[in-house]
Amino acid sequence: MSSSNFPPEVIEKILLNLDGVTLAQSRRVCSLWNQLVTNLIQRKNVWRTCCLREIPSDVLIELLGNRSYPDECQQWPRIYRQWRQMKKVCSQNPEQNTFSVSEESPVTCIKITGSYVVTGHRNGDIHLWDRILGRHVVRLGHHYKMVLDMALMDLELEGGLVSEINMCEKDVNLYYVQLGVGSAGIGCLCPYHFPDRELDRQLVISGGKDHTIQVNPIVANSDWLSEFRPFPMPVVLRHHSDSIECIKTFNNIVLAGCADNSISIWILEVSPDTACWPQISLKQVLIGPPNFLRWIGFWNNAISCLCYDARVCRFHINKSTDWLTTSLNFSPNKLYINDRVERIISNCFIFRDSIIIFLTVDRHFCVSVDGINFRATPTLPSLGSSVVAVNLVGSLLVLGTETGWTFIYHINSKEDLFKIDLFDFVWSSQVSEASIIAIDVLSSVDGPVVMVATTDSLTVVQWYQILKKDVIDSA
Repeated sequence: MSSSNFPPEVIEKILLNLDGVTLAQSRRVCSLWNQLVTNLIQRKNVWRTCCLREIPSDVLIELLGNRSYPDECQQWPRIYRQWRQMKKVCSQNPEQNTFSVSEESPVTCIKITGSYVVTGHRNGDIHLWDRILGRHVVRLGHHYKMVLDMALMDLELEGGLVSEINMCEKDVNLYYVQLGVGSAGIGCLCPYHFPDRELDRQLVISGGKDHTIQVNPIVANSDWLSEFRPFPMPVVLRHHSDSIECIKTFNNIVLAGCADNSISIWILEVSPDTACWPQISLKQVLIGPPNFLRWIGFWNNAISCLCYDARVCRFHINKSTDWLTTSLNFSPNKLYINDRVERIISNCFIFRDSIIIFLTVDRHFCVSVDGINFRATPTLPSLGSSVVAVNLVGSLLVLGTETGWTFIYHINSKEDLFKIDLFDFVWSSQVSEASIIAIDVLSSVDGPVVMVATTDSLTVVQWYQILKKDVIDSA
């Protein structure tokens, strides 16, 4: 019996139970199926269904830009394709380009957005680079001392309109925006449309050793910075008395971890029907647990951190009144040095849904996905060096070593991460002879992009059109 003899209603029910790739490819069966798939896409949000059904919930939130599921979203086909692209990274040779940055201001941290890369530097500068052309674009901002961490945030303003702004302190806890400030005081609204749509609504939020948090627009037009910007300094938030070591964002909340053992929580609010910049207010300041490491996790309004004494502490912004603590089951035979556990952990990285990856001074790569159990793997036998940089985005785990090697792994679930075999990487390359200091990953419909930084160079690793044979984009 030919498939064309089935009633269309039956075929539709079959199509609705297919995975996204099979659904897209089913358009090739015959003209009837092609028309049915087209009608389904127009009438029902099938790509949203595919995303919710196939992509792990924590990965999906991450691909949405660390935001809760939107009720209405036109980007579900893009999200699904981004996820599929990540799953197809393999040992085939990607395009790899390296370009130098100034040795006078070594790189300390990086963030990638579209075709651009934002870099923080030891001298306090924040720069924008074109990763495709490998050239410097503009200096976005400046701290008086070293930039320690950065995060990106999308304002999601309709049409990409922004305004000239000047930040003024209204009281101790509230900072607000004055629009169109000129020589005559407060003037009219002065909207400006970014010339580069790829950077519309983008902010870079940075923390530095100068004890401040800075908010800068990401613009690729230096003329706009000099001609239209009416103030000499960026938006500067001052509250802490020590270095800002970690910046995290989720939805419209910014989290800043400070070396003075405090964590500040900031809210960015903007009206969707206006072109004004957000009102920025200090919601809360927490006293962190003793001796917690600089890398803080922030996911679904829950803060998590790892302490040097192996305690995992969590705090929910809207539910908790105190830190909830669990302890990792460390093995004394392997992880204690002179009976002092705090000396064993050299660095810590906390990712989505409180996934903890920490590194030890005896060159172990340790993973915990539940805050109680952990698995330690020596890095020398498999990687030949110590891991110094880690990033986990979507289904890709990227490790950088002190000898300049980069290793990429497929991670389909938390269980895969917990049981990871460091020998089982899908791609590796020595991008530099210098130590890797930072890694960032961009999920793109054209293929994932991995950005690797040393103190004086940036390396772009790009996989192009991995899904050429798939027809998701045609849907």
